[in-house]
Amino acid sequence: MIFARAKSHVEEGLNLYGRLNEKQREAVRSHVKGLRIHDLGAGDGSLALELIELGAEHVTTIERHDIHVRHPRVEVRQGYFHDFPMVKPDVAFASWPPNHKDYDLFRLCRDARILVYLGKNTDGTACGQPEMFEDMVHRELLAYVPNRLNTLIIVGQRLDTRREPRGEERAGLEMNTGRCLQYDHVEGQEAQTEAYLRAGGDVAGDRGRSQEGSQER
Repeated sequence: MIFARAKSHVEEGLNLYGRLNEKQREAVRSHVKGLRIHDLGAGDGSLALELIELGAEHVTTIERHDIHVRHPRVEVRQGYFHDFPMVKPDVAFASWPPNHKDYDLFRLCRDARILVYLGKNTDGTACGQPEMFEDMVHRELLAYVPNRLNTLIIVGQRLDTRREPRGEERAGLEMNTGRCLQYDHVEGQEAQTEAYLRAGGDVAGDRGRSQEGSQER
């Protein structure tokens, strides 16, 4: 029932904290289809079911509390991140990671071939840790879909040089400075309706292409 309620909000085009909107779902779909995912800090497990719906071959949840999710392609593993020292995810999904230093969570995110992040560090909210965002800006940006409640970031292979941080990444890097960045400032007034997606070297949408072109100039 929890997953069904979350799905109905997605279908209505709304975006809840810790939930994907439709543009974010489409971005995630292209990077999880047919792959094995580790859901780090899985909460109630509804996101794991959504990842299966989006085409993931298998989802392993890591959560300190028991999760009452029963699905043949979802493996529930109860424990803390430090309980899984040998895990090296192919694709790691971190939704609203805790905003305190957790080396083991950082390690799992850092070692994943693809990292999917969902969260927010603007308007007085905070999640993740600066080290995570610093690692992210040294990786290829595969998708970036801002939203006032949750911004989605997907990063892939490591780059030779540090790239320019996007709005949510910049806010995450600033969290320890005491500065409170505003969503409208870091994303721009039209960020709620813009999605800049990179898939197979192409940017989806004419406006996304225009945005990338202006940055290159």
